[in-house]
Formats: sequence, C-alpha cells, structure tokens
Amino acid sequence: MANKAVHRSIENLMRLAFAAAALIAFFGSIAQAQMGSEVIDRTPKKIGDFVPYCTDHFKDCRSIVVLVDIELLSEGKAHICTIGIKDSEIATKSIVGWLARREETHSMPTKTGIRTAIKVLWPC
Repeated sequence: MANKAVHRSIENLMRLAFAAAALIAFFGSIAQAQMGSEVIDRTPKKIGDFVPYCTDHFKDCRSIVVLVDIELLSEGKAHICTIGIKDSEIATKSIVGWLARREETHSMPTKTGIRTAIKVLWPC
C-alpha cells in the first residue's frame, strides 16, 4: 500500500515538473519572440550594413545570429544546418568575419546572409 502511494506521489511530481517545463518553454518563447522582434527592427536589413554595425552593436548581432540558428533548428529538416550554439560569441565572430570577407553576400538580406554563413561554416 505504501509503495503505491509513493509511486503515485512520484507520478504526480513528474506531471507537475513536465507542466512547469511546458509553461516555462511557452512563456520563454513569447519573451524571446518579443526580444527578437526588437533586435530585428533595429539591425540593418542588408549584410553590407550589418557587418560594420556589429563593431559597435555586438550584442544585437549575437542575438540575431542566435535567432536565425533557432529558426533553422525549428524548421527541423535533416538538410538544414545549425550551429547548435554553445558559445554564441565565437560563432557570431566567425559569421561576421566570414560575411565581411564575402562581398557577394553584402547585398543579401541580413537573415539570408547569416543562414548562408551558417551553411558554409557548419556544413551538415
């Protein structure tokens, strides 16, 4: 009898933990979307303007790189490359450096250029 009560308590705790995790993920994604839209609004729309912008606004550049990586990850397609960011600072510096050296990317929209850099620097 005691084992069943303990087992039931553990099951209830697990359900509670899963519910809490779901709520955190849900509200976290809303907060991230709000923050993301603010970053997207203030960052340059073309790579040619984005690269020099990153010199004085690195935090915004890192945020947009993370957002693009999350978008790629959420697409969930096997052929989509993602950074799987562990150190977003190093990844952002690599991406901005690569974009700076590739004049052919300078007319691209910012998110497209970042996606291109991710595909080249982190091949699937």
